[in-house]
This record gives sequence, structure tokens and C-alpha cells, in this order.
Amino acid sequence: MRTSLTIFLGLLINYGTAQQLNINYRTTTDSTERLHYLVFADKSNCRLIYPIRNHGDAMFPQKREFNLTYKISKDTITFQGDDTDSNNRTIERLLNSKFVITGDRKIFDVVSGYTYVDSDLISDRYDIYSIDGKIYKQKRTKTDGYGLVRKDYRPNKRLKKQVKQIDADNYEIKVLRGKEAYDKYGLIGMNGVIEITEKK
Repeated sequence: MRTSLTIFLGLLINYGTAQQLNINYRTTTDSTERLHYLVFADKSNCRLIYPIRNHGDAMFPQKREFNLTYKISKDTITFQGDDTDSNNRTIERLLNSKFVITGDRKIFDVVSGYTYVDSDLISDRYDIYSIDGKIYKQKRTKTDGYGLVRKDYRPNKRLKKQVKQIDADNYEIKVLRGKEAYDKYGLIGMNGVIEITEKK
């Protein structure tokens, strides 16, 4: 009985690990966390990838990818790394992290409180507004080659109507970013939320 239970638990752990392979995991971005991805390449190797977003980003001017190794003990994932940058805050945080699998395509660092999710679950096409707790999505503006808003841009009519009814003197605006936005709004808060609430 004990042998079959051990085999079952081993299969369960390996199955949970296998679900993570080749998924681009990302977390929230804020003033301390630059956009990055964790990709579990196999059962012991992981890549930390920084996508090149614009030419003015000189935080890591040359190396955009770092190799890490990881181990799974029971349900906890820990990282090690030889090919790392000691001045990189994200790497420092990851090397001190303890991740657990919290659900389908989600892992949670119990040390820092950051959740990483499959990037396919996150939409980067919308800005999120919360007006008195009601959520509105606005497609992000796209510009032409001259920096002008493209003609095919369409504002969210419901959001526009709601904003027109707001008395600016009686409302306050707050921008939530990073972990705070995710903790409050979940996946839709991954890229931040603009909160508009009535003053009490």
C-alpha cells in the first residue's frame, strides 16, 4: 500500500511539473518589476527572458536572457543560477523564492507574494478601468508612424458615457499597478487598473 501511494504521489508531482514546461510565465509589472518571462525548458532548466520593448530601454543593454536551474521538493520550486547578474533585482528575488503551483498555469512565490501566470491568459490589448467597482475595458490606442492616433481607433462608448456623468470634484482617481492590482483584480489587473471612485 505504501509503495503504491509513493508511486502515485511521484506521478502527481511529475504531472504537475510537466504542465509547466514551455509555457511563458509572467508576473505583474511595476516600478520594481520589469516585464519578463520564466520559461521552464525541461525538468531542471529554466530561462529568464526580458523582451526588447523599445530602443530606449538600457536597463540590460546586452544580455536579455539568463539561464537558471530549478529543483522541486514536494510541491515547492526553488531556483539556482550560475549564469546570472548579481545586480539584477529580479534574479536576486527568484534565487530567494519558493514557488508553489496554485492552479492551472499559475505559480505563486510564497516569499515575495508575486504570482506568475501563463502569458496566454493575459490580454495586453486593453486598459482596464474600475468605476465604483464596475469594470470597463478600453482598447489601447494605436498610433500611425507620426505618433497620431489611427483613424480606426474606437473608444468604449459605455466607458465614455460613464466618465461624462462623473463630477470630478466628487471622485478620486488612483492607478493600481503590480502586485496590488493583481491581488485586487486578478488576471485583468496584470497590466494595472485605473480606479475611479466616489469620495466618501
